[in-house]
Amino acid sequence: MIVSFNIEYRTNWGEDVRVLGSTTELGNNDHKQAIPLRTTDGTHWGAEVELSYPEAGIANYIYVIYKENQVVREEWHGIQRCLLLPQTTDAAKKITVHDSWKNLPEEQYFYSSAFTESLLAHRKRGALPKSHKKGLMIKAYAPRISEDYCLAISGNQTILGNWEADKALPMSDACFPEWVTEVDASKLTFPLEYKFVLYNKKEKKAEAWENNPNRYLADPGIKANETRVLSDRYVYFDTPAWKGAGVAVPVFSLKSEKSFGVGDFGDLKLLIDWAVETHQKVVQVLPVNDTTMTHSWTDSYPYNSISIYAFHPMYADLSRMGKLKKAADAKRFNEKQAELNSLSVIDYEAVNQVKWEYFRLIFQQEGEKVLASEAFKEFFEANQEWLRPYAAFSYLRDAYKTPDFRLWPKYNTYKSKEIEQMCRPGTADYPHISIYYFIQFHLHLQLLEATNYARANGVVLKGDIPIGISRNSVEAWTEP
Repeated sequence: MIVSFNIEYRTNWGEDVRVLGSTTELGNNDHKQAIPLRTTDGTHWGAEVELSYPEAGIANYIYVIYKENQVVREEWHGIQRCLLLPQTTDAAKKITVHDSWKNLPEEQYFYSSAFTESLLAHRKRGALPKSHKKGLMIKAYAPRISEDYCLAISGNQTILGNWEADKALPMSDACFPEWVTEVDASKLTFPLEYKFVLYNKKEKKAEAWENNPNRYLADPGIKANETRVLSDRYVYFDTPAWKGAGVAVPVFSLKSEKSFGVGDFGDLKLLIDWAVETHQKVVQVLPVNDTTMTHSWTDSYPYNSISIYAFHPMYADLSRMGKLKKAADAKRFNEKQAELNSLSVIDYEAVNQVKWEYFRLIFQQEGEKVLASEAFKEFFEANQEWLRPYAAFSYLRDAYKTPDFRLWPKYNTYKSKEIEQMCRPGTADYPHISIYYFIQFHLHLQLLEATNYARANGVVLKGDIPIGISRNSVEAWTEP
Protein backbone atom coordinates (compact mmCIF):
# COMPACT_ATOMS: atom_id res chain seq x y z
CA MET A 1 0.00 0.00 0.00
CA ILE A 2 1.02 3.62 -0.43
CA VAL A 3 1.47 5.91 2.58
CA SER A 4 1.62 9.65 2.00
CA PHE A 5 3.40 11.49 4.84
CA ASN A 6 2.63 15.20 5.16
CA ILE A 7 3.82 17.74 7.71
CA GLU A 8 4.01 21.52 7.95
CA TYR A 9 7.41 22.70 9.18
CA ARG A 10 9.18 25.96 8.34
CA THR A 11 12.83 25.05 7.84
CA ASN A 12 15.92 27.23 7.85
CA TRP A 13 18.05 27.53 4.73
CA GLY A 14 19.80 24.26 3.93
CA GLU A 15 17.57 22.10 6.14
CA ASP A 16 15.28 19.31 5.03
CA VAL A 17 12.66 17.11 6.71
CA ARG A 18 12.80 13.32 6.73
CA VAL A 19 10.64 10.56 8.13
CA LEU A 20 12.20 7.67 10.06
CA GLY A 21 10.39 4.57 11.23
CA SER A 22 10.44 1.03 12.51
CA THR A 23 9.99 -0.77 9.17
CA THR A 24 12.52 -1.56 6.47
CA GLU A 25 10.87 0.88 4.07
CA LEU A 26 11.16 3.66 6.68
CA GLY A 27 14.81 3.00 7.52
CA ASN A 28 14.56 0.59 10.48
CA ASN A 29 15.17 3.53 12.86
CA ASP A 30 18.60 4.09 11.29
CA HIS A 31 19.09 7.83 10.86
CA LYS A 32 21.25 7.23 7.81
CA GLN A 33 18.30 5.53 6.10
CA ALA A 34 15.60 8.14 6.84
CA ILE A 35 13.28 8.96 3.94
CA PRO A 36 13.60 12.56 2.60
CA LEU A 37 10.41 14.59 2.17
CA ARG A 38 9.94 17.10 -0.63
CA THR A 39 8.73 20.70 -0.56
CA THR A 40 8.00 23.51 -2.97
CA ASP A 41 7.73 26.31 -0.44
CA GLY A 42 10.03 25.34 2.45
CA THR A 43 7.05 24.82 4.74
CA HIS A 44 4.82 22.03 3.45
CA TRP A 45 6.68 18.74 3.23
CA GLY A 46 5.52 15.40 1.87
CA ALA A 47 6.56 12.04 0.48
CA GLU A 48 4.90 8.83 -0.64
CA VAL A 49 6.32 5.51 0.55
CA GLU A 50 5.21 2.02 -0.42
CA LEU A 51 4.87 -0.04 2.77
CA SER A 52 4.21 -3.70 3.40
CA TYR A 53 1.98 -4.84 6.27
CA PRO A 54 4.01 -4.56 9.51
CA GLU A 55 3.84 -6.86 12.51
CA ALA A 56 0.56 -6.36 14.40
CA GLY A 57 -0.43 -3.74 11.81
CA ILE A 58 1.46 -0.92 13.55
CA ALA A 59 4.57 0.96 12.43
CA ASN A 60 6.21 3.66 14.55
CA TYR A 61 7.82 6.75 13.08
CA ILE A 62 9.11 10.25 13.79
CA TYR A 63 10.12 13.31 11.79
CA VAL A 64 13.74 14.48 11.81
CA ILE A 65 15.39 17.69 10.58
CA TYR A 66 18.68 17.37 8.69
CA LYS A 67 21.26 19.83 7.48
CA GLU A 68 24.07 18.62 5.25
CA ASN A 69 23.00 15.05 6.09
CA GLN A 70 23.45 15.66 9.82
CA VAL A 71 20.60 15.52 12.34
CA VAL A 72 19.95 18.97 13.80
CA ARG A 73 16.57 18.36 15.43
CA GLU A 74 14.17 15.54 16.21
CA GLU A 75 10.62 15.35 17.44
CA TRP A 76 9.98 14.65 21.10
CA HIS A 77 10.55 10.94 21.76
CA GLY A 78 8.33 10.65 24.82
CA ILE A 79 5.60 9.01 22.76
CA GLN A 80 6.00 7.31 19.43
CA ARG A 81 3.76 8.00 16.48
CA CYS A 82 1.67 4.97 15.54
CA LEU A 83 0.87 4.34 11.90
CA LEU A 84 -2.03 1.88 11.68
CA LEU A 85 -2.12 -0.06 8.45
CA PRO A 86 -4.91 -2.34 7.20
CA GLN A 87 -4.11 -5.93 6.32
CA THR A 88 -4.76 -5.82 2.60
CA THR A 89 -3.29 -7.16 -0.62
CA ASP A 90 -4.53 -4.13 -2.53
CA ALA A 91 -1.35 -2.35 -3.61
CA ALA A 92 -3.45 0.67 -4.66
CA LYS A 93 -4.73 1.31 -1.13
CA LYS A 94 -3.54 4.72 0.03
CA ILE A 95 -3.09 6.10 3.55
CA THR A 96 -2.72 9.88 3.66
CA VAL A 97 -1.30 11.15 6.94
CA HIS A 98 -1.38 14.80 8.03
CA ASP A 99 0.88 15.46 11.00
CA SER A 100 2.10 18.42 13.02
CA TRP A 101 5.57 18.73 14.52
CA LYS A 102 5.58 17.16 17.96
CA ASN A 103 7.15 19.23 20.74
CA LEU A 104 6.91 18.66 24.48
CA PRO A 105 3.19 18.51 25.28
CA GLU A 106 1.48 20.10 28.24
CA GLU A 107 1.53 17.91 31.33
CA GLN A 108 4.24 15.79 29.74
CA TYR A 109 4.66 13.76 32.93
CA PHE A 110 1.40 11.96 32.11
CA TYR A 111 3.22 10.47 29.10
CA SER A 112 5.94 8.94 31.29
CA SER A 113 6.06 5.21 31.99
CA ALA A 114 5.02 5.95 35.57
CA PHE A 115 1.55 6.78 34.27
CA THR A 116 1.26 4.93 30.95
CA GLU A 117 2.63 1.63 32.32
CA SER A 118 1.52 1.78 35.95
CA LEU A 119 -0.76 4.42 37.45
CA LEU A 120 -3.03 4.86 34.42
CA ALA A 121 -1.93 1.79 32.47
CA HIS A 122 -4.31 0.18 29.99
CA ARG A 123 -3.33 -3.46 30.43
CA LYS A 124 -6.14 -4.86 28.30
CA ARG A 125 -5.91 -2.88 25.09
CA GLY A 126 -8.76 -2.63 22.63
CA ALA A 127 -8.61 -3.91 19.07
CA LEU A 128 -7.45 -1.74 16.19
CA PRO A 129 -10.33 0.10 14.53
CA LYS A 130 -12.00 -1.46 11.50
CA SER A 131 -10.63 -0.27 8.17
CA HIS A 132 -12.91 1.17 5.49
CA LYS A 133 -12.61 1.40 1.75
CA LYS A 134 -13.00 5.15 2.10
CA GLY A 135 -12.04 6.07 5.63
CA LEU A 136 -11.43 8.99 7.94
CA MET A 137 -9.13 8.11 10.83
CA ILE A 138 -9.08 10.49 13.79
CA LYS A 139 -6.32 10.23 16.39
CA ALA A 140 -5.84 12.12 19.65
CA TYR A 141 -3.54 12.09 22.66
CA ALA A 142 -5.20 11.80 26.06
CA PRO A 143 -2.96 10.03 28.61
CA ARG A 144 -4.92 10.96 31.71
CA ILE A 145 -7.69 8.41 31.19
CA SER A 146 -7.84 5.34 33.41
CA GLU A 147 -8.70 1.85 32.19
CA ASP A 148 -12.37 2.16 33.19
CA TYR A 149 -12.83 5.05 30.77
CA CYS A 150 -12.14 5.79 27.14
CA LEU A 151 -12.02 8.75 24.81
CA ALA A 152 -15.03 9.10 22.51
CA ILE A 153 -16.19 11.46 19.76
CA SER A 154 -19.55 13.21 19.64
CA GLY A 155 -20.57 15.33 16.68
CA ASN A 156 -23.04 16.35 14.01
CA GLN A 157 -23.15 12.92 12.35
CA THR A 158 -25.33 9.89 12.99
CA ILE A 159 -22.27 7.71 13.53
CA LEU A 160 -21.08 10.21 16.16
CA GLY A 161 -24.40 10.27 18.01
CA ASN A 162 -25.69 13.60 16.65
CA TRP A 163 -24.39 15.40 19.74
CA GLU A 164 -26.02 12.95 22.15
CA ALA A 165 -23.04 12.37 24.42
CA ASP A 166 -24.12 8.92 25.61
CA LYS A 167 -24.20 7.81 21.95
CA ALA A 168 -20.69 9.07 21.24
CA LEU A 169 -18.33 6.85 19.23
CA PRO A 170 -15.76 5.18 21.55
CA MET A 171 -12.14 5.24 20.39
CA SER A 172 -9.58 2.45 20.62
CA ASP A 173 -6.73 2.52 23.15
CA ALA A 174 -4.60 0.10 21.10
CA CYS A 175 -1.83 2.74 20.96
CA PHE A 176 -2.46 4.34 24.37
CA PRO A 177 -1.86 7.15 25.30
CA GLU A 178 -2.92 7.84 21.73
CA TRP A 179 -6.57 7.11 20.92
CA VAL A 180 -7.83 6.25 17.46
CA THR A 181 -10.99 5.51 15.52
CA GLU A 182 -11.85 5.22 11.85
CA VAL A 183 -15.24 6.05 10.34
CA ASP A 184 -16.69 5.28 6.94
CA ALA A 185 -16.14 8.56 5.10
CA SER A 186 -18.78 7.67 2.52
CA LYS A 187 -21.40 8.07 5.26
CA LEU A 188 -20.20 11.49 6.39
CA THR A 189 -21.51 14.87 5.35
CA PHE A 190 -19.26 17.90 5.53
CA PRO A 191 -18.46 20.18 7.19
CA LEU A 192 -17.85 17.87 10.14
CA GLU A 193 -18.13 19.29 13.65
CA TYR A 194 -17.17 17.26 16.69
CA LYS A 195 -15.82 17.26 20.23
CA PHE A 196 -14.06 14.68 22.35
CA VAL A 197 -15.80 13.34 25.44
CA LEU A 198 -14.68 11.28 28.42
CA TYR A 199 -16.74 8.10 28.32
CA ASN A 200 -17.42 5.73 31.23
CA LYS A 201 -17.19 2.22 29.76
CA LYS A 202 -18.81 0.47 32.72
CA GLU A 203 -21.81 2.76 32.99
CA LYS A 204 -21.86 3.47 29.25
CA LYS A 205 -22.28 7.19 29.58
CA ALA A 206 -20.33 10.38 28.99
CA GLU A 207 -18.69 11.94 32.03
CA ALA A 208 -17.23 15.14 30.59
CA TRP A 209 -16.85 17.22 27.43
CA GLU A 210 -13.55 18.76 26.38
CA ASN A 211 -13.50 22.42 27.30
CA ASN A 212 -13.04 24.19 23.96
CA PRO A 213 -15.07 25.17 20.87
CA ASN A 214 -16.27 22.54 18.42
CA ARG A 215 -13.59 21.05 16.22
CA TYR A 216 -14.29 21.70 12.54
CA LEU A 217 -13.32 19.80 9.41
CA ALA A 218 -14.19 20.90 5.89
CA ASP A 219 -14.48 18.31 3.16
CA PRO A 220 -10.92 16.89 2.88
CA GLY A 221 -11.66 15.32 -0.49
CA ILE A 222 -11.08 11.71 0.49
CA LYS A 223 -10.88 9.55 -2.61
CA ALA A 224 -12.06 6.00 -3.15
CA ASN A 225 -9.67 3.42 -1.68
CA GLU A 226 -8.07 6.07 0.54
CA THR A 227 -7.92 6.58 4.29
CA ARG A 228 -7.21 10.12 5.49
CA VAL A 229 -5.51 10.33 8.90
CA LEU A 230 -5.96 13.38 11.14
CA SER A 231 -3.43 13.18 13.93
CA ASP A 232 -1.74 15.20 16.69
CA ARG A 233 -4.88 16.31 18.47
CA TYR A 234 -4.44 16.86 22.20
CA VAL A 235 -7.41 16.52 24.52
CA TYR A 236 -7.84 18.01 27.99
CA PHE A 237 -10.71 17.83 30.44
CA ASP A 238 -11.45 19.97 33.48
CA THR A 239 -10.41 17.36 36.03
CA PRO A 240 -8.77 17.85 39.44
CA ALA A 241 -5.00 17.63 39.72
CA TRP A 242 -3.74 14.07 40.07
CA LYS A 243 -2.58 13.25 43.59
CA GLY A 244 -1.07 10.12 45.08
CA ALA A 245 0.57 9.10 48.34
CA GLY A 246 3.88 7.28 48.52
CA VAL A 247 6.88 6.34 50.61
CA ALA A 248 10.62 7.00 50.31
CA VAL A 249 12.87 4.34 51.81
CA PRO A 250 16.39 2.90 51.49
CA VAL A 251 16.40 -0.68 50.19
CA PHE A 252 18.84 -1.78 52.88
CA SER A 253 16.20 -1.05 55.54
CA LEU A 254 13.70 -3.54 54.09
CA LYS A 255 15.18 -6.53 55.91
CA SER A 256 12.74 -9.45 56.05
CA GLU A 257 12.90 -13.06 57.20
CA LYS A 258 14.06 -14.03 53.71
CA SER A 259 16.79 -11.39 53.61
CA PHE A 260 20.47 -11.99 54.22
CA GLY A 261 21.18 -9.41 56.89
CA VAL A 262 20.05 -6.47 54.76
CA GLY A 263 17.10 -5.50 52.59
CA ASP A 264 17.51 -6.57 48.96
CA PHE A 265 15.69 -6.38 45.63
CA GLY A 266 13.64 -9.44 46.55
CA ASP A 267 12.19 -7.54 49.52
CA LEU A 268 10.81 -4.81 47.26
CA LYS A 269 7.83 -7.01 46.43
CA LEU A 270 6.84 -7.09 50.11
CA LEU A 271 6.99 -3.30 50.24
CA ILE A 272 4.89 -3.07 47.09
CA ASP A 273 2.29 -5.39 48.64
CA TRP A 274 2.16 -3.07 51.65
CA ALA A 275 1.83 -0.02 49.39
CA VAL A 276 -1.15 -1.65 47.65
CA GLU A 277 -2.81 -2.52 50.96
CA THR A 278 -2.40 1.06 52.20
CA HIS A 279 -3.50 2.60 48.86
CA GLN A 280 -0.14 4.21 48.15
CA LYS A 281 0.89 4.84 44.57
CA VAL A 282 4.63 5.50 44.64
CA VAL A 283 7.61 3.75 46.21
CA GLN A 284 10.85 5.72 45.98
CA VAL A 285 14.12 4.09 46.97
CA LEU A 286 17.40 5.77 47.81
CA PRO A 287 20.24 5.25 45.30
CA VAL A 288 21.07 1.57 44.76
CA ASN A 289 24.30 2.13 42.83
CA ASP A 290 27.51 0.34 43.75
CA THR A 291 29.46 2.37 46.33
CA THR A 292 32.24 -0.16 46.98
CA MET A 293 35.59 1.57 47.42
CA THR A 294 37.30 0.06 50.49
CA HIS A 295 35.03 -2.89 51.40
CA SER A 296 34.47 -1.22 54.78
CA TRP A 297 31.56 0.48 56.53
CA THR A 298 32.64 3.80 55.00
CA ASP A 299 31.21 2.55 51.70
CA SER A 300 27.69 2.50 53.13
CA TYR A 301 26.81 6.08 52.10
CA PRO A 302 24.44 5.55 49.12
CA TYR A 303 25.22 8.87 47.41
CA ASN A 304 28.93 8.22 46.78
CA SER A 305 28.77 5.66 44.00
CA ILE A 306 31.57 4.30 41.85
CA SER A 307 29.23 3.92 38.87
CA ILE A 308 26.14 5.75 37.67
CA TYR A 309 24.90 2.49 36.13
CA ALA A 310 25.97 -0.52 38.20
CA PHE A 311 23.89 -1.75 41.13
CA HIS A 312 25.36 -2.51 44.54
CA PRO A 313 26.02 -6.27 44.84
CA MET A 314 24.69 -6.10 48.39
CA TYR A 315 21.15 -5.77 47.03
CA ALA A 316 21.20 -9.16 45.31
CA ASP A 317 18.66 -11.66 46.62
CA LEU A 318 20.92 -14.70 47.00
CA SER A 319 18.03 -17.14 46.88
CA ARG A 320 17.25 -15.99 43.31
CA MET A 321 20.83 -16.53 42.09
CA GLY A 322 20.73 -20.30 42.53
CA LYS A 323 21.16 -22.86 45.31
CA LEU A 324 24.56 -24.19 46.27
CA LYS A 325 24.81 -27.89 45.52
CA LYS A 326 27.18 -28.74 48.37
CA ALA A 327 25.10 -29.43 51.47
CA ALA A 328 27.84 -28.21 53.83
CA ASP A 329 28.05 -24.85 52.06
CA ALA A 330 24.27 -24.47 52.01
CA LYS A 331 24.06 -25.27 55.72
CA ARG A 332 26.81 -22.78 56.57
CA PHE A 333 25.13 -19.96 54.67
CA ASN A 334 21.73 -20.73 56.21
CA GLU A 335 23.31 -20.39 59.64
CA LYS A 336 25.04 -17.17 58.65
CA GLN A 337 21.76 -15.81 57.27
CA ALA A 338 19.99 -16.45 60.57
CA GLU A 339 22.84 -14.84 62.48
CA LEU A 340 22.89 -11.67 60.36
CA ASN A 341 19.09 -11.37 60.36
CA SER A 342 19.03 -11.55 64.15
CA LEU A 343 21.17 -8.42 64.55
CA SER A 344 19.36 -5.30 65.74
CA VAL A 345 21.44 -3.14 63.37
CA ILE A 346 22.86 -3.86 59.93
CA ASP A 347 26.48 -5.03 59.91
CA TYR A 348 27.48 -3.63 56.52
CA GLU A 349 30.92 -5.19 56.40
CA ALA A 350 29.79 -8.64 57.55
CA VAL A 351 26.87 -8.71 55.10
CA ASN A 352 29.04 -7.79 52.13
CA GLN A 353 31.79 -10.20 53.10
CA VAL A 354 29.40 -13.15 53.37
CA LYS A 355 27.52 -12.22 50.21
CA TRP A 356 30.77 -12.10 48.27
CA GLU A 357 31.63 -15.56 49.54
CA TYR A 358 28.32 -16.71 48.12
CA PHE A 359 28.90 -14.85 44.84
CA ARG A 360 32.20 -16.64 44.28
CA LEU A 361 30.77 -20.08 45.04
CA ILE A 362 27.63 -19.66 42.93
CA PHE A 363 29.71 -18.16 40.11
CA GLN A 364 32.00 -21.19 40.13
CA GLN A 365 28.92 -23.42 40.03
CA GLU A 366 26.66 -21.54 37.59
CA GLY A 367 28.76 -18.83 35.96
CA GLU A 368 29.77 -20.62 32.78
CA LYS A 369 26.19 -21.65 32.04
CA VAL A 370 24.77 -18.19 32.77
CA LEU A 371 27.37 -16.35 30.69
CA ALA A 372 26.63 -18.66 27.76
CA SER A 373 22.87 -18.06 27.92
CA GLU A 374 21.05 -16.01 25.28
CA ALA A 375 19.49 -13.83 28.00
CA PHE A 376 22.92 -12.84 29.31
CA LYS A 377 24.27 -12.22 25.81
CA GLU A 378 21.39 -9.84 25.12
CA PHE A 379 22.00 -8.09 28.45
CA PHE A 380 25.72 -7.75 27.75
CA GLU A 381 25.16 -6.48 24.22
CA ALA A 382 22.79 -3.77 25.47
CA ASN A 383 24.96 -2.72 28.44
CA GLN A 384 28.58 -3.43 27.52
CA GLU A 385 29.36 0.27 27.10
CA TRP A 386 29.24 0.74 30.88
CA LEU A 387 29.46 -2.87 32.12
CA ARG A 388 32.94 -3.63 30.80
CA PRO A 389 34.60 -0.48 32.25
CA TYR A 390 32.77 -1.01 35.56
CA ALA A 391 33.95 -4.61 35.85
CA ALA A 392 37.51 -3.64 34.95
CA PHE A 393 37.49 -0.75 37.44
CA SER A 394 36.21 -3.00 40.23
CA TYR A 395 38.84 -5.65 39.47
CA LEU A 396 41.69 -3.10 39.37
CA ARG A 397 40.43 -1.36 42.52
CA ASP A 398 40.81 -4.60 44.47
CA ALA A 399 44.02 -5.63 42.74
CA TYR A 400 45.71 -2.31 43.53
CA LYS A 401 43.81 -1.89 46.84
CA THR A 402 42.59 1.63 46.10
CA PRO A 403 39.68 3.19 44.21
CA ASP A 404 41.89 6.17 43.33
CA PHE A 405 42.81 5.17 39.79
CA ARG A 406 45.43 7.93 39.65
CA LEU A 407 47.55 5.81 42.01
CA TRP A 408 47.34 2.62 39.97
CA PRO A 409 50.72 1.58 38.56
CA LYS A 410 49.01 0.51 35.33
CA TYR A 411 45.79 1.50 33.55
CA ASN A 412 45.64 4.80 35.49
CA THR A 413 44.74 6.46 32.19
CA TYR A 414 41.74 4.81 30.61
CA LYS A 415 42.33 3.41 27.14
CA SER A 416 39.39 1.49 25.76
CA LYS A 417 41.44 -0.89 23.61
CA GLU A 418 43.62 -1.91 26.56
CA ILE A 419 40.56 -2.55 28.73
CA GLU A 420 38.83 -4.51 25.98
CA GLN A 421 41.92 -6.68 25.67
CA MET A 422 42.05 -7.25 29.44
CA CYS A 423 38.34 -8.15 29.50
CA ARG A 424 38.58 -10.60 26.61
CA PRO A 425 37.49 -14.18 27.40
CA GLY A 426 40.45 -16.51 27.81
CA THR A 427 42.75 -14.00 29.50
CA ALA A 428 44.01 -14.53 33.04
CA ASP A 429 42.00 -11.50 34.16
CA TYR A 430 38.69 -12.60 32.66
CA PRO A 431 37.40 -14.79 35.55
CA HIS A 432 37.96 -11.89 37.97
CA ILE A 433 36.14 -9.52 35.63
CA SER A 434 33.29 -11.71 34.41
CA ILE A 435 32.04 -12.33 37.95
CA TYR A 436 30.93 -8.68 37.93
CA TYR A 437 29.03 -9.33 34.69
CA PHE A 438 27.37 -12.29 36.40
CA ILE A 439 26.35 -10.29 39.48
CA GLN A 440 25.07 -7.29 37.53
CA PHE A 441 23.02 -9.57 35.29
CA HIS A 442 21.28 -11.09 38.30
CA LEU A 443 20.72 -7.66 39.84
CA HIS A 444 19.19 -6.50 36.56
CA LEU A 445 16.80 -9.45 36.48
CA GLN A 446 15.77 -8.99 40.10
CA LEU A 447 15.09 -5.26 39.90
CA LEU A 448 13.28 -5.70 36.59
CA GLU A 449 11.07 -8.34 38.21
CA ALA A 450 10.30 -5.99 41.10
CA THR A 451 9.57 -3.15 38.68
CA ASN A 452 7.19 -5.27 36.61
CA TYR A 453 5.51 -6.48 39.81
CA ALA A 454 4.98 -2.87 40.89
CA ARG A 455 3.54 -1.88 37.51
CA ALA A 456 1.20 -4.86 37.50
CA ASN A 457 -0.13 -3.67 40.86
CA GLY A 458 -0.51 -0.03 39.84
CA VAL A 459 2.47 1.18 41.87
CA VAL A 460 5.39 3.25 40.59
CA LEU A 461 8.84 2.09 41.67
CA LYS A 462 10.94 5.24 41.52
CA GLY A 463 14.68 5.61 41.93
CA ASP A 464 17.05 8.30 43.12
CA ILE A 465 20.51 9.34 41.95
CA PRO A 466 23.30 11.52 43.35
CA ILE A 467 23.71 15.06 42.05
CA GLY A 468 27.20 14.36 40.72
CA ILE A 469 29.78 11.60 40.38
CA SER A 470 32.49 10.55 42.81
CA ARG A 471 36.03 11.66 42.02
CA ASN A 472 37.05 8.01 42.38
CA SER A 473 34.55 6.39 40.04
CA VAL A 474 34.27 4.63 36.71
CA GLU A 475 33.00 7.79 35.03
CA ALA A 476 35.84 9.92 36.43
CA TRP A 477 38.27 7.31 35.11
CA THR A 478 36.74 6.81 31.66
CA GLU A 479 35.52 10.37 31.02
CA PRO A 480 37.90 12.70 32.92
